Amino acid sequence: HVAQLPGVTGVLGQGGGGKDDFVLREAGNLRIVDYSSSDDGLIIFDTGLGLTSKEEVQGYVTDLHYEGDDLVVVFGSAATITLVGVPSDQISWDNVDVQS
Repeated sequence: HVAQLPGVTGVLGQGGGGKDDFVLREAGNLRIVDYSSSDDGLIIFDTGLGLTSKEEVQGYVTDLHYEGDDLVVVFGSAATITLVGVPSDQISWDNVDVQS
């Protein structure tokens, strides 16, 4: 199952049953509510902005922190991605891909 998340503030990205890939197509303040690195596939950046690698995406991260059990990834004033209930030992850049 592929959950495509438009860049709309407050979108709750939720996959279906089984393995899910979450495709991020636009900047925004997004919440992914059911990501599990053991069950799900990738968080995919497909923005059409010319990004070519996850290392390039990393360069745009301005803050990475936890709010309670939620991992918050901040891309300056342009976007945030909140992964709800994702423990720090169950997420890494190996879970990220770039297709744009």
